[in-house]
Amino acid sequence: MDSAKIKFVFLGIVAAFAAIYLGVSSASAQFETVAWVVGSLTVISCLMMGRSIWLLIPFLAAVNLNLRLPTTPSSLLVAQVLVIGFSFLFFAARRISLRPTLTELEWWMIGLTLMIGQVYIRNPAGVSFAGSDTVGGKAYITYGLTLVSAFYLSWLVIDQKDLKRIFPLVVLGSFINLGIGVLGKFIPIVGYFAGAKFEMADTATGAKDSAAATRFLELAVFGQKLSLFVASLKNPLRAALNPFWLLAIAISLAAVLYGGFRSGVMAVMLTYVVGTWYRGGFVSVLVGSVLGFVAIGVLAVVNSVSPLPPNIQRSLTFLPGTWEQRYIDDAEGSTEWRVEIWIEVLTTDRWIKNKFFGDGLGFSKANLEYVKSLSKMQGTGISGFDMHRETILANGDYHSGPVSTIRVIGYVGLLFLLIFQIRLMVLTHRQILRCRGTEWYPLALLIGIPIMWQPVFFHVFFGDFRSEAAGILISCGMIRILQRWLPLPEYSKYRAPVSVPLATQPRALAQR
Repeated sequence: MDSAKIKFVFLGIVAAFAAIYLGVSSASAQFETVAWVVGSLTVISCLMMGRSIWLLIPFLAAVNLNLRLPTTPSSLLVAQVLVIGFSFLFFAARRISLRPTLTELEWWMIGLTLMIGQVYIRNPAGVSFAGSDTVGGKAYITYGLTLVSAFYLSWLVIDQKDLKRIFPLVVLGSFINLGIGVLGKFIPIVGYFAGAKFEMADTATGAKDSAAATRFLELAVFGQKLSLFVASLKNPLRAALNPFWLLAIAISLAAVLYGGFRSGVMAVMLTYVVGTWYRGGFVSVLVGSVLGFVAIGVLAVVNSVSPLPPNIQRSLTFLPGTWEQRYIDDAEGSTEWRVEIWIEVLTTDRWIKNKFFGDGLGFSKANLEYVKSLSKMQGTGISGFDMHRETILANGDYHSGPVSTIRVIGYVGLLFLLIFQIRLMVLTHRQILRCRGTEWYPLALLIGIPIMWQPVFFHVFFGDFRSEAAGILISCGMIRILQRWLPLPEYSKYRAPVSVPLATQPRALAQR
């Protein structure tokens, strides 16, 4: 499939988003017509992509939207359904081929599945796919689709030219995410149907100026993606000497700061630290850290003279500075009530019945009934908290990777997940070193940098088991793609990576 067809396919996808917008805006009674148009464009696009259809997974993962469709699927889930569905057709037509193997990563994925499977057997949730992610069997079915997608990526025979398309497609998907988010801010119906996210500061924390602290999630996500692109292509420290790359770094920082999320700022910082370490070593990380603290000092001085916007100040409250007390109180209050929730969850038996092996994905029947009754209650709930936090306690949205993991698969599962993450980091590190000095280095860093810092972020700063499980499975699939299909010698601790000449690539690939 040539590049002209690839461009046509993704122009068709963009046109599909335009069709949704025009159809919904012109007449709300034309949803069925819009569905037929979008469905037809999707089928045609998938058929044209042929054996390259797997690229929809990294592309729509970068688009990262939760669509207002039946079952409220994410764009990644849509990609998985399309890829799996059309791959059956292509496999029957012998347009794609699979080479099943069981390596360390496949066994880790099987192990995680067994951890989740034992909870489902003990607490069956049915097989209903309708409704929310927390009721019925939807969460388990979604996990199953992600698992199949990960094995599909691991076993699929992939063309080298498709590997070169991953980076530009991820960039395109990230800009689509930002574009829809910005458009949805000014045209609410677009934001509603495309799942654009806008969050107010948590009123339960007692923020004194919650209206001024509106947060823009799409902007924060774009800042994280842009920092990843910069760190994958250039040494961030050296890139700052070039006006173009300096502008890109500045935009990534401004976007994540204005997004208003402290976790987003931490993600960007970790991305630049890991990217700088791979590109320039420890000395570059040390110099970059010093410059970073200088930049924070400059912002603090500027803020004392002319106060920065509320979002920026709230994003920086975990760092020393001259931030206004109301935003510091807002951020501290948010942290305090989460810690109170974690203590309540881990020290009582009201919310997690089996802390060793977990209670599974979604609600228990008792918690579901309790949530339904909250609207009729006044004052405080059974834990002594307000209704807002009682709902969070019941639905498991703890904003903590370890606590949410304990709820689903228990302490045993948390230990398993930690070891899984560490082994994935080790194998990812080897692929990055394998690609150093070759044209594949940016791709390896694009895939590898988030994997390298994700365990720290998940266990220390912010995380959710369901999203982490999906992320780690897809990451395994992408690393297996690098292991099997890069035209490079196998990783060796004692051998510098050398590109394989084009003439020998088919024979080298045939041996994998």
